[in-house]
Amino acid sequence: MSRVIHERGIALIAVLLAISLFSALGLALSLSSAVDRLAASNHEDAVQLLNMADAALELAARDLGRIADWNTVLDGRVRSPVVDGAPSGPRRVSADWVIDLTGLTNDLTCGRAAGCTEVARRAFAGDRPWGPNNPRWQPFLYGSLPAVSNPRHTVPVFVVVWVGDDGGEVDGNVLTDGGAIGEGRYIVRARAAAYAAGRASRAVEAELVRMCSVAGSVETCLPGIRVQSWRMVTPVS
Repeated sequence: MSRVIHERGIALIAVLLAISLFSALGLALSLSSAVDRLAASNHEDAVQLLNMADAALELAARDLGRIADWNTVLDGRVRSPVVDGAPSGPRRVSADWVIDLTGLTNDLTCGRAAGCTEVARRAFAGDRPWGPNNPRWQPFLYGSLPAVSNPRHTVPVFVVVWVGDDGGEVDGNVLTDGGAIGEGRYIVRARAAAYAAGRASRAVEAELVRMCSVAGSVETCLPGIRVQSWRMVTPVS
């Protein structure tokens, strides 16, 4: 009798161990599936936000193509029609996040949100390697882009596109689109950033070129703007 009870006890323990093992496997599979879904969701959000930054860059290129004198853009006199007010001050991205357009512009130009002095602007740095020819970034296009047609993206995204002189120019005058055609003239840099709820952000930077040529004394420019280079960058925030 005791032997039967002993065997039954062993069988019960084996069953409990098997149940525990299968429960642990099921929990692990469930957690793995949840992590995969979260990773896929985060990747989709990141791609969507990057697309919004790229869309803002395209809008800025369109508007730049309609401006004959890019000096007025580089010194901040002329901006895109797509703006939501003055090119400075706070902007609310979501209920829990407010960005400072002035601070973001200073950070791009000088590497600091406040105290953007001329000395700091002309300093050599890893992301500003041209010294006196570092771009003096101007907010050119900024505001909320409407929500996209996706059930999970139901709120607008705030975008900013800054424009600055081409760092390849060596005239030391970053407020003038100088040089000869093909050597700096009609070439500017643009930095586009998209900001969304949850403090998410993505940014791209491109070199934009107006295709012009000179025959004799007559200058001819093709319509539109060409993207000469493009890369993802770390957004300022």
